[in-house]
Amino acid sequence: MSLAIDILPLRILVLLRGMLKMARSLLTTTMLVQLWKLQQFLVMSYIMFTILSIMERKILARSSM
Repeated sequence: MSLAIDILPLRILVLLRGMLKMARSLLTTTMLVQLWKLQQFLVMSYIMFTILSIMERKILARSSM
């Protein structure tokens, strides 16, 4: 269950990367910058989510001892 939750943001990021590469020629620079900012935001969110889930697992492991 948690593995599926961990994999989903990665799939979204890969999808966004593909969209960025495909749409580079079609989009204006402003739109590209906005897409890049969105991608950076999603990367940071994914990193924060991963850190929080690791911390949660450690806390749960300690409390079960």
